[in-house]
Amino acid sequence: MERDVKTLEGKMAKANNAMKSTLKTELDKTKKQLQNLKEKLKQGNDAFENDIKQFDTSIASKNQSFQREFKHDMNGLGSVSKDLFKNNVKK
Repeated sequence: MERDVKTLEGKMAKANNAMKSTLKTELDKTKKQLQNLKEKLKQGNDAFENDIKQFDTSIASKNQSFQREFKHDMNGLGSVSKDLFKNNVKK
């Protein structure tokens, strides 16, 4: 689209007065479309970056939860293994 704008500007410089009016209208329309597309892309990019941040936060939270559960389970396993080898027979 930016190339189209530059092409139209080049044509305007070479055109006669009657054509300049038509080309200016077309150029303004193309510039507006370009600006709208840039804004739409910016909004999409901002939304994407926000989703990535939320994803990172979600992953970090899930990782911390997993680590807590893993540590708890490993401590429980350690207690069970100690009890397994403990001599419980009374003499």
